[in-house]
Amino acid sequence: MERKRSELRRRLARELAVSTRTLRTWAREAADPLRRIGRPPHDDRARARALWAVRREMKRQGNTVGEPSVVRAVRGGVPRTLVRWALRRWKRRLVRRARLLRQALRQQIRPTAPHVLAALDGAFVGRLGDGSRVKVELVRDVASQRTAVPVVGSEIGASEVVVVLDRWSAAHGGEPPLAIVTDRGPENLNGAVEAWCEEHRAVHVKNAPHTPQHNPWAEHGWGEVKAESGLAAPLLVASTSATRSRIDSALSRLNEGRLRQTLGFRSAAERDKDTAPRYTAEQREAFYTATRAAASAARDACATPRRRHRAERDALWNVMESFGLITRTRGGARRDAIPEVVS
Repeated sequence: MERKRSELRRRLARELAVSTRTLRTWAREAADPLRRIGRPPHDDRARARALWAVRREMKRQGNTVGEPSVVRAVRGGVPRTLVRWALRRWKRRLVRRARLLRQALRQQIRPTAPHVLAALDGAFVGRLGDGSRVKVELVRDVASQRTAVPVVGSEIGASEVVVVLDRWSAAHGGEPPLAIVTDRGPENLNGAVEAWCEEHRAVHVKNAPHTPQHNPWAEHGWGEVKAESGLAAPLLVASTSATRSRIDSALSRLNEGRLRQTLGFRSAAERDKDTAPRYTAEQREAFYTATRAAASAARDACATPRRRHRAERDALWNVMESFGLITRTRGGARRDAIPEVVS
């Protein structure tokens, strides 16, 4: 009887193109449909042992240790699957803790109205067929998040930055921004740009060296423009006019089509049309004079160049906050009594 059953099982397996073992598995499933397939799960005690064994190894070998090193260290005391599970759990916890710490220390600066603070930054977005670079200069209104790219060319120098500032002012009724934020590139730190700022009584806020976090508005703007246009540094582009066309198409979507949650689900173009306060020559002069005095005092109080850069920048924000032009928070809370960290 058993021989006949085995023969029938083999013939059925050949007809179905499966193995006899698969047929036996199907039979067990049919007899007990609630039976779990595969290896039995590890119990809570085994998981707890794995968690603490892996944590001991992370303390000994470092939080960035990988799975093979931990498996080798525990030498069979913990199954590899549990080592992988425990490592993933501990590293997720460390990532979450680091994210919460960054959020608690993050400083946010928000202008109280459009046309107050403009962020500038240049970028290399591609190469022409002859190998020459294509560079562009971006300007972004921090309050409205409206972004413009007035200049596209092979080089970005002081004259191009001045053109960007002139075009930004012309687009806002001929009134220049009260302050501009830039990095410390040579196209920004030169006599032409400083002369423009002095003539128009616009405060020049400069990043500390090698600190792109000090101009997050322009960095975020570039991330959006590059993602929407598909432009990137190694990309070959047909011409500067083709680059301009792709950027303009991306900006149309970003400025007019995208509804931004931070703006109450309005577009940047709608927010930019909000009534902005007009500043008289006397008000602008008073603000400009106060910032120059505060920046000079901050520089004189510091010994090293980096401390001077950071102190000057923080002094300018303090003056803008005292004039009611910006609000600052640290970790989402008002930072009135929180001193700026100087390093």
